[in-house]
Amino acid sequence: MKRYLITGGAGFIGSHIATGLIQRGDAVRVFDDLSSGNVKNLAHLEVGEMGSGAPVEFIQGDIRDVDAVRAAFGTQCEPCEIEGVFHEAAQVSVPRSIEEPEASYAINVTGSLNVVESARRAGVRKVVAAASSAAYGDSDVLPKHEGMAPNPLSPYASGKLAMEGILEVWAKVHGMHTVNLRYFNVFGPRQADDSPYTG
Repeated sequence: MKRYLITGGAGFIGSHIATGLIQRGDAVRVFDDLSSGNVKNLAHLEVGEMGSGAPVEFIQGDIRDVDAVRAAFGTQCEPCEIEGVFHEAAQVSVPRSIEEPEASYAINVTGSLNVVESARRAGVRKVVAAASSAAYGDSDVLPKHEGMAPNPLSPYASGKLAMEGILEVWAKVHGMHTVNLRYFNVFGPRQADDSPYTG
């Protein structure tokens, strides 16, 4: 059985990734500071503490805390028990990123660096990260496509682009397998009703 680390795994998208992995027979370790996620999103799964061996191991922590991120990979890393990382943790509000740019960059850029570098140090080679369609800015061109030039219009968007760059560089320099997924309008069960992004 493979175990995957999901940062932001108690959030809307992260909890669905956790569910999908469990349903296919894998195990999960969720790392979440619960600033926007909720452990209730994992209530339908068997959850325990790190090291419990439960299908879902939960750790409350902040990706800005590099020691906490490194600890989430565990100490028995020869080979590491973590097969790959789904990096969903982020500061997700464009307005808040404008009001508090330092916090936005600390989470979305430095926090992402902590995740990918901790994965590398632990010998984990696969990282899938939640990027954003905000990279494209305001453009009348539809549909959007990956060949379009980025045009970030907020600290949130530029931070997400910086995260993409970190993952791309770690793939080239360290031979990691990284993917940035530029989410657009994701919706469904467990989405927060009070989110400005809820349609």
